[in-house]
Amino acid sequence: MSADSRAEAARRAQLLRYTQLQRRQRELIIRALEDAKAEILKTMSGAPSDWQRNRLRAIEQSIDASLTRFRNRQIGNWTEGVTSAWALGQALVDAPLGAVGMATNFNRLDDRMLLSMRTWLTNKISDITQAQRSAITAQLQLAATGAQSSQAAINGIAQIFNGDRQRAITITRTELGRAHAAATWLRLKQAHERDPDLKKQWRRSGKLNSRHSHDMADGQVKEVNEFFGVGGEGMMYPRDPTGSAKNTINCGCTILPYKKSWAVATPGPKPFTAGEIARRPLIADANKQIQDKIASAVASMNDAVLARFGTGLGTTLIDAAFAGLSPASAATVSRLEAQIVNSAVEQGAVVSMSGEVLWRGAASTEKRDYFNVPDEAARGHIFTHSHPLDDGFSYFDLMEFATGGALEFRAVVNRTVERLRRGDQSLNRVQAYVWLSEWRTKNYAWYTATRGQPDAIAKINTRLTSEFAEHFKLRYTTRRLP
Repeated sequence: MSADSRAEAARRAQLLRYTQLQRRQRELIIRALEDAKAEILKTMSGAPSDWQRNRLRAIEQSIDASLTRFRNRQIGNWTEGVTSAWALGQALVDAPLGAVGMATNFNRLDDRMLLSMRTWLTNKISDITQAQRSAITAQLQLAATGAQSSQAAINGIAQIFNGDRQRAITITRTELGRAHAAATWLRLKQAHERDPDLKKQWRRSGKLNSRHSHDMADGQVKEVNEFFGVGGEGMMYPRDPTGSAKNTINCGCTILPYKKSWAVATPGPKPFTAGEIARRPLIADANKQIQDKIASAVASMNDAVLARFGTGLGTTLIDAAFAGLSPASAATVSRLEAQIVNSAVEQGAVVSMSGEVLWRGAASTEKRDYFNVPDEAARGHIFTHSHPLDDGFSYFDLMEFATGGALEFRAVVNRTVERLRRGDQSLNRVQAYVWLSEWRTKNYAWYTATRGQPDAIAKINTRLTSEFAEHFKLRYTTRRLP
């Protein structure tokens, strides 16, 4: 076995250990909840059916003791789990590097993040048990006052534990995954100092109900200190705490150490299997997008880009989209823009990389230059729209581009198409929002003074877009319609 093959084998072995840890921790939290529920229901079943108030206090004390035992048990489980995940995250880097003969005697990672995670988990299980205590007490009070039967109270308490089960599983998966990914990234930063060719890669989870934006981020290869572009946000690793809750909670994705020379089974985006497509018919289009983007990248990249990214297998989904639209999507976009160029009100559309029209909308006659794009509609796709006032990309356009996650953002302005494409660096929506707000404040006096001049708004917007694109390394181009 070659050294590169040994590196991949070591990487797979460490990922298996992490998967086993997640499975074991899931079983532990379920067992702890079931044991606490059984203990409390036994206490309830053994109580007198009429539940006099002098017995209520003794029942409450017994239940409180059961909840305290559950809390302490789960603090131990989570502490062990997150500590093990932290160690396995480092091993995911150390093991493949050691397999190719690199010294892995790195300095110990700063464990303040780990300690913070432990504290957060301790507080979280305390919150859960306190909420359980309050909900159970309410059930007891209803039974004691005759508002419900003792059996109804028992059923209600059982439902409290059943409802907490998924919440606890989600916390376990998210926080263990966060510790694992953070430790992998921190170790990669150390290892990169010894091997500058070492990079990081985003790998999708393969879960049944995974986020579409996370699936489309699969295969991205970035420098260790560069952001992944995921769902319109910049993230250093899966479950990065700087990401929004909707982009991190219950995420099952993984950050992998990556070297182009390693003999990995899937060096780029991982096409969906027939089984995944059968279970989730909606991802069939996403799978086609993966194939289209790889093929388009290979067909349209110049020699310099090919030398940088390889023949397409190592190219990320987003990087592939930079090289140019697929023939199908280009044809659809061109047809739509020819239809909306002379529209009296603003019209827009979202087109997939496979050329499918996913959404169309138009402004009202009262607000002919404004309409709302539904949340998530443009994420990972091409968005184009008309500007009947011939004023170019606006402040609000740029904000939508930064937060909406479109791969390409277009405006048809006086038979000219303005285009913004994401560059090699990820566009962080928070940083973009701050920059745009500061630009508006800094240039307010100039903005106000020039508004009344001929073509003032178009000039203002052109200046704003040019500076925005330059600052965030975006690709801003214009072309005349035929």
